[in-house]
Amino acid sequence: MGTSHKLVLDDAWEFDFSLVAIHCSLEDYRMVYQLNRSLDMQLTRSRIDLDLKAKEVYARFPLYHYWDEVHYLNYHLVSNSCRAIAQEIMSTDGLFAGREIQGKSYHLLPELPKADYLLRIKSESYAFAKAKLLASINKIPQVITAYEVIVDQLKEKNNLIFE
Repeated sequence: MGTSHKLVLDDAWEFDFSLVAIHCSLEDYRMVYQLNRSLDMQLTRSRIDLDLKAKEVYARFPLYHYWDEVHYLNYHLVSNSCRAIAQEIMSTDGLFAGREIQGKSYHLLPELPKADYLLRIKSESYAFAKAKLLASINKIPQVITAYEVIVDQLKEKNNLIFE
């Protein structure tokens, strides 16, 4: 009689970062400018956007990054909403067999539909001053509000893995 082995795959991802939701009506490049100015950062657009695929819908979220070498902090700013694109397949075999159709608005974190931006902060060495960061963001005139989000309570937290 053979022995049986049970294979346990632990897919638990450690979410060891802080997340700030920002409510603001600014375009992403203006929000980046205000954050850079207010927080003395240098957020820059990543070469690759955050792409998510759900069924036949593709969603592309602009992604910005800044690595603070002095404090060992890794910042990512991503828009929480975008216009999703659905691919319609046509029956022709020509070069333009498929065409894009604009879809509805899609949220990176559906649990936070009113948040416009998400600022993910990962500390490599020590705790940073979250209260000071939040106060600085909330002082930006165009920001309605900014607050910390408890990542463990989010259903779609896997969408925040983009390294």
